[in-house]
Amino acid sequence: MAIKNGLDKIYYGIGYYGKELEGVKLSDIPSYRTWRMMLQRCYDEKVHNAEPRYRDCVVCDEWHSLYNFNKWYLQNYYSIAGERMELDKDILVKGNKIYSPDTCVFAPQRINVLIVCANRIRGKFPIGVYYDKQKKKYIASLSCGDRTVKVARCETPIEAFFEYKFYKELHIKNVAECYKDHIPECLYNALINWNIEITD
Repeated sequence: MAIKNGLDKIYYGIGYYGKELEGVKLSDIPSYRTWRMMLQRCYDEKVHNAEPRYRDCVVCDEWHSLYNFNKWYLQNYYSIAGERMELDKDILVKGNKIYSPDTCVFAPQRINVLIVCANRIRGKFPIGVYYDKQKKKYIASLSCGDRTVKVARCETPIEAFFEYKFYKELHIKNVAECYKDHIPECLYNALINWNIEITD
């Protein structure tokens, strides 16, 4: 079915197709699904209840238009064999809450999950740290692909955090090097310079 009125704000009261897309079938617009999912993350209360980290996120005015988003998409989307690509808003700008041309980049899922914030499941200790009651030690551990690796046993949670920080940043750099020839330079640089903070 072709788009009729491109100026109708039919998604969450802000998203519209754009006059330029009138007469075009949605199935012929490669970015449509990504655009809809982006709007949904930012403006759908059901998503916010399931994933509170999206509650304060917004889409820039320019990308309320599918036409504008599609132009950026066609210039910036790339694929890597065997990889699922994801639109990311907070690797280039840490802590960013705005989806925009200046803050977003496509990244393989393996890279995207490297920096996912885990506030919801962390508990009272710093990122990457838990307490082993049996050994009475604070454990620094990190996820490497499909396995979790214990990298240190420490006397205090702060010590354990700094062990985690060292190994996590090293792991991120190693992953960046693996993808160096396949990802945009801006994404590679962001990963190489990534800084794990105790407030993450």
